[in-house]
Amino acid sequence: MCEFGGEFSDAITAWIDDEQEFRKCVYDVSFPVQGDPEETYYMGIDLGFKNDGTAISIVHQDKKTKQIILDYTNVWFSGSSDVWEYDNSIYKNCRKYVGNELLSMTDIVYEIKELCKLFPIKAGIFDQSNGYGLAELLRKENMKFIEMQHFTDQLNSDIYQILKMLYAEGLLYIPNHPVLIGELLSLESERKSRGNIESEVFRGKIDVKAPNRKGAHDDISESYARAVYLCYSQ
Repeated sequence: MCEFGGEFSDAITAWIDDEQEFRKCVYDVSFPVQGDPEETYYMGIDLGFKNDGTAISIVHQDKKTKQIILDYTNVWFSGSSDVWEYDNSIYKNCRKYVGNELLSMTDIVYEIKELCKLFPIKAGIFDQSNGYGLAELLRKENMKFIEMQHFTDQLNSDIYQILKMLYAEGLLYIPNHPVLIGELLSLESERKSRGNIESEVFRGKIDVKAPNRKGAHDDISESYARAVYLCYSQ
């Protein structure tokens, strides 16, 4: 166990520790072309502009089964991203903005607006890191229901703990999206603790992220986890 600034870091392990259990929530079905006006949808956004991608996911909860259903997910990378250095990258088809050196806020707002035409979004969230420009543009578009939030280490931990609980209980319904599934299966988890102190702040705290190697990312996973968290929390 290694110590960093008073916190201790246990060994890094795969976040999905039982792939067979997780795959029970993955279905070989198509994504809907648009949403049902009788349903309530939630959007999660993860922002990236140069190396990291920008990802958007949309979910809703089935009233009968209580499963949180993934309705849409996508991620885009600029031409400056390291994902293009690998022929076998799971992101090889995320090419819409590959001609741009950077992803722009206006392109991101365009994608959000188009999706809001297709799905009646009740609420959406994105991280305040790099997010102030997006927040301003969304206000101008009268989309105040998509809000900026500060994702602390503890909140991020809670979000992924909820996501794991839901897939363990079979309460997620995920169409077999190769990029999202591939990324979720690659995520790594690092448990944090503080010596022998059992405090509410550090109990069960985990850090979930992409493997520390070039070409690995967690953008689409972040957007999906945020959408699920928002839907679950309502």
